[in-house]
Formats: sequence, structure tokens, C-alpha cells
Amino acid sequence: MLIQTVYLRSKSRLVELSKEIEIYLGVKPVISGSPAVLNISILMPCLPSEQLVVTVNIHTGGFLVNVPQFETSPPIVKDIAHMLNSPTPEMTKFKSLISQLRYWITERRCEKTLQHLPASAADGITLLKWEENPILSKIGPHRLTIKFQKHPYAILIVEFLEKEECMREMEYFFHLIMVKKASADENEELSLGSSSGSAAPKFYLRPVNILPLDTFAATHGPFTAIDEPESNDLTIGGKRKLSASISLGAEISPEPKKQKNPPYFIPELAHIVAMCDERLPFALLAHELSSRGVIHGGCIAEANGTCLSIPIFRFLTNSSGIPERLIRKLHLRLESAFIRSQVQIKGFKTWNLELKFGNSGLDIPGISNPVNYVFEMALSSEDHIPKLLDSIMDHWLGIARMFMLLEKSKWLTRLFQQGVVGIKSFTWNNFTLFYGPGKIARANFMYSLNDKCYKVYFGGLVSHNPHTLLRPQLQSYLNSEKSWVLENLVKLLQETYEPLSSLVKLPTTIQLGTVSHRPQLPVQTFILIPQSTCHIRVVYNNIYCLDVHFQPEGLVSIRDGAYSLFDKTQVLGDLTPTQGLKAFLSKYVDESAVFRRRSQSEDDNPPSPISTLLEMEQNVATPTGGPGSSSSFLSKPQSPAPGRSNPHTPASPHITPTPTGFSPATSFANLASPPSLPHLSQPSPNPGGSLIGHHPAPSPSSTQMPAPSPSGGPLSVPTPSPNPSSLSTNAPGPGSAPTLMSSLGGHPSPFFTHAEGSPAAVQSPWGMANSPSMPRPSPIRAGHSPASMLEGRGSIANRVLPQRSWAGAIPTILTHDALEILCTPITTVDSGQDPGNSDHQGYPCSPLERFLGCSNLRRQLQRIVQAEEHLTLLPSTELGVLLFRSETMQFRVGLDPANFQYLHLKINTVTEVQFQWNSEEVQLLETFFATKVVRPPFRPNALAAFARMISLPPRVIRDLIQIIRLQLLPSIIEQQSWKWHVQLCLTVPPSALPIIAPGMPAVVISQSKFLIYVSSNELF
Repeated sequence: MLIQTVYLRSKSRLVELSKEIEIYLGVKPVISGSPAVLNISILMPCLPSEQLVVTVNIHTGGFLVNVPQFETSPPIVKDIAHMLNSPTPEMTKFKSLISQLRYWITERRCEKTLQHLPASAADGITLLKWEENPILSKIGPHRLTIKFQKHPYAILIVEFLEKEECMREMEYFFHLIMVKKASADENEELSLGSSSGSAAPKFYLRPVNILPLDTFAATHGPFTAIDEPESNDLTIGGKRKLSASISLGAEISPEPKKQKNPPYFIPELAHIVAMCDERLPFALLAHELSSRGVIHGGCIAEANGTCLSIPIFRFLTNSSGIPERLIRKLHLRLESAFIRSQVQIKGFKTWNLELKFGNSGLDIPGISNPVNYVFEMALSSEDHIPKLLDSIMDHWLGIARMFMLLEKSKWLTRLFQQGVVGIKSFTWNNFTLFYGPGKIARANFMYSLNDKCYKVYFGGLVSHNPHTLLRPQLQSYLNSEKSWVLENLVKLLQETYEPLSSLVKLPTTIQLGTVSHRPQLPVQTFILIPQSTCHIRVVYNNIYCLDVHFQPEGLVSIRDGAYSLFDKTQVLGDLTPTQGLKAFLSKYVDESAVFRRRSQSEDDNPPSPISTLLEMEQNVATPTGGPGSSSSFLSKPQSPAPGRSNPHTPASPHITPTPTGFSPATSFANLASPPSLPHLSQPSPNPGGSLIGHHPAPSPSSTQMPAPSPSGGPLSVPTPSPNPSSLSTNAPGPGSAPTLMSSLGGHPSPFFTHAEGSPAAVQSPWGMANSPSMPRPSPIRAGHSPASMLEGRGSIANRVLPQRSWAGAIPTILTHDALEILCTPITTVDSGQDPGNSDHQGYPCSPLERFLGCSNLRRQLQRIVQAEEHLTLLPSTELGVLLFRSETMQFRVGLDPANFQYLHLKINTVTEVQFQWNSEEVQLLETFFATKVVRPPFRPNALAAFARMISLPPRVIRDLIQIIRLQLLPSIIEQQSWKWHVQLCLTVPPSALPIIAPGMPAVVISQSKFLIYVSSNELF
């Protein structure tokens, strides 16, 4: 009964309060539960947990007020409870308190709505000069300041007011404000009404632009409807399906519309916040585009609202370095341009610039594909939009520069007509083409925005594109302000691909033991140093240097890079001149190929013999294709001085009568093509025939040449001199290459080696060639051939010509095929002098590396012999031959004249001593020298060990020869069934005891004691 009494009295009191609330608030509260509870709806719609709950305290009889939704009771609830429990409640004040509670709950609803949006409520933001602004001053106290997480330059102020017709419904007003951070002196102008809370402001912002937003327009734009009614009727075939009750005529009361969102979610706020977060970057970008004079269409929604974009109708037409007419022409080919924002896979947003151009009738792969650029969307930065627009304009100018490059050279149209190269793709910001033999190489051209220049990258179907070596030089040429630069560059790539492919075959590995006193110092074998687009310096072991100049029509010129271009007697830096280089290169000269290319211009323009003689006396020996001479590919090569002797053939060899006519005598320098070059061994245009190479014992007649006329006739040429002052009158011209005797230091021939118009009895090799396309030399004055001079004088006095050390400084012209043979590694080289001493070790080594390695060892051997106490250096009159002797043997070391790739050792016993060597022992030493000492890789310390070995006492040498016999003839060990194999070490192995540093000579002589390293391996 007590509980029932309390319940009835509490309910009676709540009923009285409910009547008063219904009168003042216009809402009918609901009484429910036991004990009785009065539920008052504050908002509409309103959750049950958001209702104001009033109950009666069973102990005191006072009212208890609470809002169940919030853990912490709102501060206004205490005021409401105090007012209800007062002796004389003022219902007018109760209405005001309920309104304050309504605003407080609405603010919490806004914060709840922003939970999953890229924005948050910020009570600590303080705007300066609030009262002075006409728009901000009208905003009431019930507002919420929202800051965007991605846009620190903008805030959104939401003002909410009670509707006059229905106090429980709220009306929202939005103000988008562009702000900037305030300076320190502006903080003194704070307004008291600017802060929405009692908390101290954290930072201050100054409003720059205020934009009131129309809620209806923002929520009812294209693809933005948020309150469309949902139809519950089913449709079939586009027609409404009527229910059974409708067909029977029954009346149906309309069902209440189902609320799509929960009451605490404010759809207008969520939509406007999302809209501002999405459109703010586009609004700033559109404003920046307009300020820079770019014509655009504003921010639009496309593709059924999937994304926003800004269409661009015209970019800037005035830019530095690009003609305005070219920009206009590019605009004519531009079909569309859009700036969009995209969400990547990882969730972050990026800008996307899409440009689409027309193909303009050109069937090029990729020309019609859209060009897309992706930019990072760093919206938190204040200068993000200006930087973004700068990047967009840079990319547009990059496309314009690529278009200018193609339009400047008029290259695309002719490229398809000629079919020289093939285009893989052209995407307006870069294009890729194929070139080279079989179009296996690829070049990619583009314009670099960071470096403000054109870039070229190389690749292809092969593992390595050789033009990567010349990339800096080719890029420099591509960026030169020249007409037809692109077409010329393509021709340059075509001409230089094959010789570069040959040069990159040279090994660039690091080797040890190349420096005699520091064998553990690593030295690169070959170093390719580009000097220009047509000039490469090839350095071997930091000792020798070759200058390789690319020339048109499949030719290259090679000279000794140790000599200066201006003074052939001046050696550059620490480089060493390569002895015998001219004779070695001349063996690979294809004379018919050189003359075939040169005679094409001579057939059309036959020269005058007088001008030929004058040119011979006045030309300066300047090598063709010097530094910066890439222009030689851009024009037709100049023809050589007509009527001049073959630049790679010995000048006027000694003529001796034979039963069938006249034949040239043999010389000590063989410059004919080697037998290993069958495709180069074509009929030589020189009637003098070919000459044989160096011989150990040349006959007196084989080293003599006819002397010039004593009368000093018009065809007599003075002797060349290394004096620079005399080079200007005696050296050959730029269109010619040196003769054999100039390469060997002798006099150039006073005769022309070919005379098509000569009445001499010698038959010209071109006598049977009547076709105009047949290569032939230019006509010269009659009566000056070697045969006619011989007939007129009867006999010619012979004299020995001196050798010139600077002969290699004169360029030698080779074909691409010859350069390929020079640089291609091979495993076997036949010795023309001693076929039994061929290299059968299988070590891949190019002919050029073999020649340079043997030349270096020959030079090192002279130093080693001079340093040895028991070896004596002997004078030698033969070029490139080193003579020395020991106590019982005499040695002759020189390059094999057949190929210049093999260092030959000839041993003769000294007859004056009692100790004599048999032929087998001498042959074993020669074979050991050829196969173990001077074989690749060429180690100077191995040669030093051999020199020390042959300087030992004869009995010690004989014992070492027995070890050499077992090393060279392993069949002896097999026949004897021995279990150990012995080898004589030439350099100290790394596994030896630390007595001597590894890599040093393995033969050590200390007074009367000898230290010799021998390696023994067990046979299994």
C-alpha cells in the first residue's frame, strides 16, 4: 500500500506539471513507468534517450531531472531542476531553459555527425575583428565552428536557430570563411564576442573572404539530392503494380514516411561539409587559373557524379623560348584538357591532368592516347595550389617544347617516308624510336622539367646500348640551338652505333698485377672516355691511349692519343706512346673500301693535277674528326686530295725487274691485310702489291727504298720532320691518311703509287674497270709512275730510311668491320712466324688488347733487362726488337710481324762459352715464354721472373727446364703414373708464406742464394 501510495502521489504531481508544460511549450509530455516518469521531447525528431526525463524523489517529494543520452548531465539540467523545485516555479524561465537545452543537444548532434567526416568541431579557434565584419556580426551566439583537417585555410561556421512555427525543429545556416593566420600585433584587437566558449583560444585567424552558403542550392544541385522520396510500389515493365486492396476500391491511409537517417544525424551538415572538403581545392585552383589568364570552365561534376573536374579551354600562349605561333598550333591539336582528383588504391588523393591530342593524320602508336600527369595533393600546405599550377604549366610547356623539337626538324613526316628508323610510340611528352642494324636499339627522348633541357635515354633488345656511353654528349648536342637537330642526331646514332658496339666489347674489368712495383693495386683494363659525340679516348691500363674518331660512310680514324693534336712531338700527361701502332692498324685497313667511298666524289669532280701538287705541299696534318667535329656527320665527307697515293699503302716500294715485268721488293714493314680477314683481302688499288712484315734477319735489299730525284722536281717531297714548324708543309692534308713510310718514319714516296693515265708498261689494277661505279684513283700527270722513272734512269740508288716515333699520331682510317675485328675477343691467334707457338690457352682476348699488352711487356722488358746484373742489353737496328744476352745465351724479343699480337722470343747460344744448350732446351724456353710468360693477362712481374730465371747459373736453368718440361708436357706424368703435377710459379701466389708480397716476381736472387716458387698439385 505504501508503494502504491507513493506511485499515485508521484503520478498526480507529474500530471500537474505535464499540464503546465503543455501550455507553455506546446508539446504533450508522456507519463509512463513505475515509478512514474515524465518524458519531454526537446527536439523533433528526438530519440528516447535525448528526452528530458522528470521524476519525483520518493524521499523528499522534489523533482529529479535528467537526459539519459549523456553520461555527464548538461549544466542546464541543474538549472531546470532548481527552477522546478522552487516554491514559485516560473514557467517562462522554464521555456528559456528548455531552449538552451535544445541548442546544447543540437550542438552535440553536430559533433556526432562530424565523427566520420574529414572535419571536427573547434571551440578554440578565434577570429579577429569579428564585430567589424558585417556578416560575422550578424551571426548569433548559437553556432559551431568547424575546421577541415585537409584545408587549414578554411573554416565552416554553422548557426542553428529554432523555427518560429515549430520551436522543436532547428534551422541551419552555413558560412564558409577563408582565413589566414594572424600576426602577433593583431592579437590585441580581439573581440569579446568572437569566442564561443570560455576556453582560452589556441591560435588566431584573420578572415579573408566570407561566403554564405545556400543550404537548398547546396543540397539540391546536380547529383546531390538528399531528400528524394522512396516509392514502395513495385513496377513491372515500367507500370505500377496495384495491390489487391486498391483493385477492390478500398481506401488506404498513407503510411508515414520512413526516416532514412537517425534523429541525431544532420544530413545538411554532413553534405555541406563533404561538399566543401571536395570542392575547396577546385575553387582555389579555378581562382588561381583565372588570375593567370588560363581560360577554363569552372568546377563541374562529370560521369554521373563520380568525380569533379575543371575543363581547360586554352593555356597560356606567351612563354619564354617558345614561339607564340607554335603554341597556337599546338592548341589546334589539343582536343580536351581536364584537371581531376583521384583516390588511389592506398586511400590518398592525387591530382590528375589529362590532355588529349588529335593524331593529325599521323599513324604513330600512342599519338592518340591521352597524356596523364599525376600530382600529389598536399592540401595542408598554404602554397599548394600555386605550386600545383606551376607544375601543370611546366608540363604543358614541356609538351610544347617536344612539339617544337619535332616541328623544328620537320622530322616525323620524312621519317615514315625514308624508313630509316622506326617509332615505337609518341605520347607528346616523350617518344621512343628504334634504330641500328635490325632496329635493335631504342632511344627515348623527353623534356626534363627539373633540368629545363631535353633528355635522352637508351635501351633496346640487346643487354646494353653502347650509346649510353655518349649520353651526356648526345644530350648536349640535342639541346643545342641548331636547325634539324633531331634528324641530325638520328643520323649520328645510326652512324656511330656499330663502332660504339665494337668499342664496348673491350673489357673494363679491374685487374691486379699490372703495376710491377705495386701488384695489389687494382687497375682498369680499358677505360672509354667520351670527348664528343664523335670522339672517344680509349685508355689501356693507364699507359696507352688511342683517339678514335667516328667518320661518316662507315669509317673510323684511330691515332695515338699520347701525342698532342697540334704538336706530334709533344706527349700528353703520363701517357706513353704506343710503338708500332701504325703498322698494327695498317694490317686491318680495307683499301678498296676506303677508296670506294672516296672515289664517289672524285668521279663527279675530277681534280686538276696542278691543284693536287699544290695541295700536297700546303696541307696541314690535322686529324679528321677532332673534338667537337660531330658536324662531319651532317654533311657529305670531303674527298681526299685526288691523285695522291694510297694513305695506307707503302709509298713507292723498291721496283726490281722480273721476267714478266716489274714487281715490288719486300719491305720490313708489312701493311697488307692479314690472312685472318678474308672479307678485307680485296684487290688492292696500289700496283705495288703488298709487303711482308718484320723479319728477324732482313736482307739489305728489303730495307731500302728509292730515293727522290736529286733535281728536286715537282713531285719530290721533302723529308718529314718532327719539328712543328715543318709539319705545316710536309704533313698530309686532312682528307688523306699517312703513307707507310710516314708511319715508319721514312720519306714519303716521290712517286704516286697508282697512275691510271700513265703510259708506263705497268698494268693498272683499274685498267679492266670501265664501269663508272668502279672505284679508281684520280688521273695524274703522265710520265711520273715508278715504272716510267725506272725506265728513264735505268738504276736507282737505295738508302735506309730512319724510323719516326710519332708515326702513330697520324690517323689511320678503318672500316666498321675492321674495328669490330680489333675489339672482339678471340681465344686463338695463329702465329705466322711459328705456328707451333699459337695461343691454345683459350683466354678470350681481343687483337687490340693483345697488341697493347705485348707492346707494354716489350717496353717493360727493356727496363727489366737494364736492372738485372747478369743480363746485358745489346744495340739493335731493328724497330721494336730488343736484343740482350746472358752468360750463355743471346735473346731476341719482338712482336710477330704477321699479326702484332704475339711476342716472339728467339734464343741463340753463345759459341764463345763452353756450356752449350741443345735445341730441345732452347725450344722449351721459347715455348714457355710464349705460352706462360707473355700470355693474357699480361703481367710485368711474370716477365721479370722469367728474366731473373734466365740470368741464373746454367746448371740451375737446366734444372728449371726439367720442371718446365713436365709443366708443358703433362703426358710425361701420365706415362710415368706419377701422383703429383708440378708447375713453376712466375708470381708469388697469395697462399704462400708471407716472405714476399703476393704478385711480386716468384724468382728472387740474393747474392749467392736463389728463392724459386714451385707449385705441386696432387692428381686424382
